[in-house]
Amino acid sequence: MLDLKKFAHGKANKGDIYLCIHELSREQIRAWRDFIANMQMAIRQNWQLTEISAEEMEVRKDGAFVVISSSASLGRKILKNFNQIFIFPQDRPRKIDPWLLYKLEQCNLASDELSSSGNDVSLISSVFNADKYLSGFLENSSALIGYQDYQHLLIAPNSPGNEHNVLLAHVKKWPLAVYIHLLEDPGLYEVWNLGARLATGCYLSNANLDDRRSPEHVQKLKTILDAHPNVAAAAGALRVSQIENLAWHQSADCPTMFSDIAHGEYQFDDLFRKVQGQWASRNFLHCMPLWRRDLHLRFGWFDEKQFGPSADWEFWLRCGHGGCIYYFAPEPLGVYLKIESSYWRREPKNKIFDEKIVHQYKSATAPDQFELSVSCLNRPVSFALREATSLFESAYPVEAIAGLIRILGGVQNEIEEFLNFADGVSRFHLDLEARGWMPQVVPALYAEGQGVDIISHALALIFHALLKKATPAKARAISNFEIACFDIIDYREETSGNLLLASLQKILQNNKKKYLIIDSVFKKDARLFWENIQKIYFFKNTSKFILEKLVGKKSANGVDCCKKNINLAFYPAFSANSYLDLLYEPYRSDPSNIIEGYLDFSEFIQHQYQQGKENILHIHWINSIWNGRYEKNGEKKFAIQSLRQAQERGFQIYWTIHNYVSHASSNVEEEIKFRKKLYQLADKIFVHHPLAISELDWLPDHKKVHVFEHGAYPVTENCLGPEEAVSLEKFIGLDKGQLLITIVGQIRAYKGLEKLLPVMIHLTNENSSIKFLIAGEIKDPSFAKLLKRHSTSNIKIIDEHLSLPKLNHIMKMSDFGLLSYGRILTSGTLFHWLSAGKPVLAPRKGTIPAYVVNGWNGYIYDDLEHLTVFFKKIAKIDKKNICSMGVNALSVVAPLKWENFDT
Repeated sequence: MLDLKKFAHGKANKGDIYLCIHELSREQIRAWRDFIANMQMAIRQNWQLTEISAEEMEVRKDGAFVVISSSASLGRKILKNFNQIFIFPQDRPRKIDPWLLYKLEQCNLASDELSSSGNDVSLISSVFNADKYLSGFLENSSALIGYQDYQHLLIAPNSPGNEHNVLLAHVKKWPLAVYIHLLEDPGLYEVWNLGARLATGCYLSNANLDDRRSPEHVQKLKTILDAHPNVAAAAGALRVSQIENLAWHQSADCPTMFSDIAHGEYQFDDLFRKVQGQWASRNFLHCMPLWRRDLHLRFGWFDEKQFGPSADWEFWLRCGHGGCIYYFAPEPLGVYLKIESSYWRREPKNKIFDEKIVHQYKSATAPDQFELSVSCLNRPVSFALREATSLFESAYPVEAIAGLIRILGGVQNEIEEFLNFADGVSRFHLDLEARGWMPQVVPALYAEGQGVDIISHALALIFHALLKKATPAKARAISNFEIACFDIIDYREETSGNLLLASLQKILQNNKKKYLIIDSVFKKDARLFWENIQKIYFFKNTSKFILEKLVGKKSANGVDCCKKNINLAFYPAFSANSYLDLLYEPYRSDPSNIIEGYLDFSEFIQHQYQQGKENILHIHWINSIWNGRYEKNGEKKFAIQSLRQAQERGFQIYWTIHNYVSHASSNVEEEIKFRKKLYQLADKIFVHHPLAISELDWLPDHKKVHVFEHGAYPVTENCLGPEEAVSLEKFIGLDKGQLLITIVGQIRAYKGLEKLLPVMIHLTNENSSIKFLIAGEIKDPSFAKLLKRHSTSNIKIIDEHLSLPKLNHIMKMSDFGLLSYGRILTSGTLFHWLSAGKPVLAPRKGTIPAYVVNGWNGYIYDDLEHLTVFFKKIAKIDKKNICSMGVNALSVVAPLKWENFDT
């Protein structure tokens, strides 16, 4: 790995900034002087400011340095890693690094003219002995659509060429271009690795000086990645030229490389091809792909030392083996210069590296399948710890934490030994021993992604551990945490990054700043706020507390005890419904209250009015009204009129919205019209989480909406009698060490089990360490038929209405609760599983994401394909980690009381 101390830091006095004032007005010069002085105070870094003319830089090339032309490029990564910075500004400071703005605001030094900079794309170019190509390359780059918004890192690793003046002129013209001169040449791929770490864009592309791109190249590949969040990298076909500096517009007659590859998604095994019976490279990503920067968090860096000029192909294989998908567009988007003096072709022995890669990735037992050799990823722990230390010291805390987590994923059988080694690194840079947070990260390693999300998860765990310490966190750790929060924001995870920054304010004992950040995140996007807030706070506070204290909103579940003297009728009163029993139990215990449930809507609306009491008609599920009292023209001949008449008699109409629409709705559009009318009529609307408000996009407004969080279910040990318990356990037949994954509740079509069952069958046939249990009355005829055709010993069925003791016993026996829905708003089954102290596997639907944190109290899946991949991993999860997740699951619902329902 590139050691910046060796290659980047020159021998100049520490902290030299050279400001070219040649083209600035007096007012602009003053603005830059004030900005640099304030910056020094804010970041506590001493810089010697020297004002120069343009001519002084023309001949200056002694030592390592950085050249920029705008405040937007003067970011934390440049400031922390280079001690000679030349600035050739064309205007006063305006856009600046968001971290720097935050530091200025901390010291009350931020002027109103300053705002946060940001970019989506970073181009990385190694400029080495490039005199013949550079001018044409920069002209081609400048013609890219959107180039003015791309960061372009032009890294000259002690080049023997005369590129200096050309690079200087280009940087002066383009504010986001950065010219970096290194003292030594670490090699092409180490330059790319350095660029990937210095980059601020969430998308990266290596821009080689001898190749050319179409003006639409980056724009089209970015559009693909934006539209396909599951895709890790994208590339297009290439025109092949043997003419140096051939312009894009002159290349139409060139032959096309990879013209045989169709448009679409590709994976690991597509990166190979057979040549004369031997496996060889099919690196269709080739010389100018666009990839997500967080791939380096998940899979590390290009490794030129091991894989030479094929290090990029090996990196794509490494990512592909980890489940990454690639996208290929057959439209030619670039020109590849194919000459014998190119980096890959000039050394005949380079083919040895391809052979080495094939050998390491090719399974010896299955010739047509490829598996990753352990030696391909795992390095000595000492090497990895040195790399993490170097990254911390170079102000790359996110990359350093990611490196530690990658090691953790490879040493789970020897985790204690690893923690002994890692404790020192973690203690020094994070002020917390590795064993204080890393073991808790392990379950999250089984979730999909593991990029920025797992770093956010790790930081949240670290912050919570530090809050328990008696002594304040050290300045070094705080600096790393602040930079990490803004690094996460750069990865397009703005919500998580800002919520972590808010959490950090608690460590800094700055509650005012904490509330300001949280409020701004909430106002920007309430949905993302509620989906992410508990990933950072781990349910230390309820939604009620967050609404009232953190975002300053009046919570509607506002009392901690029940009202007296009420007359409340509710509909529908389903028999043996724990939710309804628990909801009204606190009110029933007061003799002054009348609480009565109805299964018939006609009787419900005729409930007797009681003089001197607060009279309420409380509606829950409307599917019975919808199916029985509805006319096609949209007028509610019975329901709406009857409820309005009840209001005229003095009743208040309450409605708790449990679903977006009814599960069995035959006409969604017309049902939503009915729901809007019912909303307009009702006096109060209840939902069980603030996220539901964002989900219910058909709500006319939010004025009547009150939030009342779903309460916990009472689940006790030894729920069944001894004989019945033994009989049940014998029927399930759980072998020692088997995982039991259970689905409970009525089996209806909307739960989508018909599609899930084949996956379960395939998995249990492949892996006998997993057993599934489906327990509940089967109401879906097609699913019942499917079960009869595909019976298996590792998929057990209990087709009956479960008594509460039997349901609770089954939950207590299980390792995971599995939820499956086509569409859901609030899942009562989710709360039952959490109340049983069991982690869940649940879809990313409705309000579920607000309650499930990957690797902490369960796992979220996006679709059936995602769940299938997870099922293949689940058997490897240690029972101790499952138990820990179960403890966390119970902590989610422990503070949720039914008494908080406010009538």
